[in-house]
Amino acid sequence: MPEKETTAKVTGFGWLFWLVIVGILGFFTYGNTLIGAFGAIAIAFITGFAILIGFVPIAGPFLYYFWAFPYLLNFSLNLTKLTTSWLTDVFMWYGLILSIVLTAIPTYFIVMFVRDRF
Repeated sequence: MPEKETTAKVTGFGWLFWLVIVGILGFFTYGNTLIGAFGAIAIAFITGFAILIGFVPIAGPFLYYFWAFPYLLNFSLNLTKLTTSWLTDVFMWYGLILSIVLTAIPTYFIVMFVRDRF
């Protein structure tokens, strides 16, 4: 009797779950308004794109910390007309942690490449 093959079904609704969670947190954090919900979602997207700076080998987290924290946070807060809160701090520190993790990937490959060459 042949064995049954088990596969995992992957759906693309993971981003929708986080979008709803961020919207709900923004709604309650910024005074029970939809502007707070949409603003929190916008800030999450902006900082999410900034995490890609982490792919810069070795210097990625430094670039994120010295560029994203002062300039990107200021830009996104001016864009959404919100103020800083624990929610925006969580987005920024989460981005820094992911930037540190993401910089390890290209740094590892560069170190392995250089080590093999010399």
